Amino acid sequence: MHNCWSCFRHELSRHRTRPPSTGIERRTRLLVVDNSALGKEANTSGKLAYCIDVYKPGGRKKHMPHATLGDKILVAIRGEMKQAFVVGAKIDVNYRKHGIPSTDTNNIVLLVR
Repeated sequence: MHNCWSCFRHELSRHRTRPPSTGIERRTRLLVVDNSALGKEANTSGKLAYCIDVYKPGGRKKHMPHATLGDKILVAIRGEMKQAFVVGAKIDVNYRKHGIPSTDTNNIVLLVR
């Protein structure tokens, strides 16, 4: 006879968690840390900016580009599209590079045009 508990126990052993963060990718929520009026308004209202595109040359540009410290990205903030620089990136311990600091939040500074 088939034991149902053994099948159920197998399902309990699978851990479904998010994969570790390797950088800022599309749809990542970002905190604006400059003193612009748009950034202050977004932070106080609780509607954070999020990444739309990463301006980064490389082999992974087409499929899933990742932005790290100092990269230029396109963000959506309060119904507008703005360009920004990444000044702080939350990166998993296993994906950190030597000499590049990691912060506990993803921070950006908006560019004025």
